[in-house]
Amino acid sequence: MQSTSQQPTAIAASQVTPSCHFLSATRRRYQPRRTVRLTQHCTRLKLGLLLLLMTGKAHSLKPVPAGLTELGTFEGQDMLRNSTPPDRFWQLAQEFVTQDSQDWCGLASASMVLNALPIPKPALRAFQGYPYFYQDNILKTCVPQVMTARQVAESGLGLDDITEILNAHVGVTAEALHTDPTTTSLDQFRQSIATAMSQENTYLIANFDRYEFMGEGGGHHSPLGAFCAESDTVLVLDVARYRFKPYWVPVAAMYNATASSNGLNQGGHRGLARVTAMPGSATLASPPEYEAESFRTESDDTHSVQSDATYDGDGSGPTSKPTRGGAVAAVLLAFCAGAIVGALAYRGHERRTVADAYGSELVPQSEHTHELLQQQSSVSRGQQTPR
Repeated sequence: MQSTSQQPTAIAASQVTPSCHFLSATRRRYQPRRTVRLTQHCTRLKLGLLLLLMTGKAHSLKPVPAGLTELGTFEGQDMLRNSTPPDRFWQLAQEFVTQDSQDWCGLASASMVLNALPIPKPALRAFQGYPYFYQDNILKTCVPQVMTARQVAESGLGLDDITEILNAHVGVTAEALHTDPTTTSLDQFRQSIATAMSQENTYLIANFDRYEFMGEGGGHHSPLGAFCAESDTVLVLDVARYRFKPYWVPVAAMYNATASSNGLNQGGHRGLARVTAMPGSATLASPPEYEAESFRTESDDTHSVQSDATYDGDGSGPTSKPTRGGAVAAVLLAFCAGAIVGALAYRGHERRTVADAYGSELVPQSEHTHELLQQQSSVSRGQQTPR
């Protein structure tokens, strides 16, 4: 009686293909699958890099450096409650805006102050005649015209430029307080801030060098929202809201930042612009109503596209080169990591493909796959196959 058990199929030496020939044949046969898999790994790598860049962009809002205090913290809120007078902050905060362009920090600051003051405001027919100052129309409401948006984009605004723009509006008196260390002491600077904050319908715009207390950037404009005598700090309503939240700065640090030099200002020093509404200014005639075509459409309203890490709103340029090495290193590291992971995954897939092909073509349904692989390895090394 014949045995029903199936005998293992004998494998001739000629059936065992040398590894180089076998791998070459297998690769040719499975070339389409390899291409698809490689394309998938490349797509995953690209998506990973895209997500990394998008994440970096979404988290571009930076925490304030050491020595500064964010307004939103418990300590920052206590400073606001202890400031004098606290209602001055709310009058200005409700007009808080983000600068429309990297070099429009001065125009954004001026529009905030003008809207907070009880003065006539220009109407725009596109908004059904509602009067308001915008960063786009603030240069058009000057009488006489001081400068154009193109000039702002090309050279920036100094403290004297901001003061001149503010004085060219109905019912406004502005004065440039240059912080010259030879004539203005820290105590005098502090007293100027305290006095302005205590006066009705009076606001301050600081023209300062951010590098002095942030370690990056350069000339910048932003309104001061409050003064806290207890902590000896001033609140900066930074119009670059895409980068920083409002923060408290020590008066001594602001003094050094405004005492820095800038060629656009008379005497070369930055400082404070004190802006006050004239008595009875609310009853003065309003500026002329503007057509819709004059809003963001004229050819000279060109905004600079430079980063404010390399260009500053007062045209001074950066105090130091921006440190972007960390971001570049992160992108390169992610690229290398993705490439390594993709290569390892692809290599593992190739080995599985070769093993599957070896078993399916030479010894289908065999229980001796491991032995056959050992035979293959022995033949490739020129050794005798064990019997």
